Amino acid sequence: MSLWLKFRELTEPYSWCRFKMVTGLYCPGCGGIRAFEALISGHPFLSFFYHPAVLYYLLLFLTFLLSVLFRPKKPKKWFLPGVFIGIALIFVQWILKNVLLLCFHIRWLP
Repeated sequence: MSLWLKFRELTEPYSWCRFKMVTGLYCPGCGGIRAFEALISGHPFLSFFYHPAVLYYLLLFLTFLLSVLFRPKKPKKWFLPGVFIGIALIFVQWILKNVLLLCFHIRWLP
């Protein structure tokens, strides 16, 4: 474990994404770890900036959990469309980040 932490200190943080190493582009999950770390550190806006799907899926999960606890027998017809909206959100942010990178040379993530 300490060897992994030492390796992480020596390399650029979050530089182990194979997709980014090979293509130079962001992958659909790029920013997800940063978003999760920002969220558990109490920075929800920064989390949304890094990867909006992390915060979205957390809210979707909490809503689902509350609906199961308080209305267990009522069908959850809204949940599956919510999952598909999250998948669409992942692809929209992925395209947006790469368009900004390729067309305007704006790096969304450090």
